[in-house]
Amino acid sequence: EIDVEVRKEIEDAAQFATTDPEPPLDDLCNHIFYNDPPLEVRGTNPWAKLKSVS
Repeated sequence: EIDVEVRKEIEDAAQFATTDPEPPLDDLCNHIFYNDPPLEVRGTNPWAKLKSVS
C-alpha cells in the first residue's frame, strides 16, 4: 500500500517537472540569498549579468 502511494507521488512529481513551463531567465536569480541587498549574478556567460532579488 505504501509502495503504491509513493509510486503515485513520484509519477505526479515527474509529470509536473516535465510539463511545467520553464521560468523566464530574469527570474532564475531571484531569492538566491535571504535578506541580502540586490546584487548581480553571472548569467549564461561571464558578460551577461542578471539582477538578484531577495
